[in-house]
Amino acid sequence: LSYGLDTFLSLTGTGRDTSRASVYRWVPGSFRLDEVNGAEYGWGPGEVFGWAPGGFSEFVQDIEAFNPLSSTLYTAGGDEFTDPDLFLAVASYQRLGKNVVPVDLYMWTVEGCTLPDRILGCFEHSMSLPAAGASYVSPFAA
Repeated sequence: LSYGLDTFLSLTGTGRDTSRASVYRWVPGSFRLDEVNGAEYGWGPGEVFGWAPGGFSEFVQDIEAFNPLSSTLYTAGGDEFTDPDLFLAVASYQRLGKNVVPVDLYMWTVEGCTLPDRILGCFEHSMSLPAAGASYVSPFAA
């Protein structure tokens, strides 16, 4: 989802630990000097300068959740004078064997971020919506 000058991607069930939703930011491709990761970009042995392709390679944040099955980025609010806010919704299926687990909503903030070293912003918990066995979450407009 594009928001401002950034593009974000959210994933659930990432890695071996499936108790989180992860958010990544798109890093555009560019020519760069890199003495460590050249092989990852497809550069030949010993090459330290070249084209590095774009990708969702900048980790933004992990959101703790209980067996999340779905995470969705969306924008809401805003009008002709203000930009919309960026939200992340996370649907969890079960918690401690019970399927009555709320859908949690997180709002992107660039000020007052409680995570250390988050210069560009982070998602802060905004609210929880009652749900039972939510396997997918999707915003809609009325």
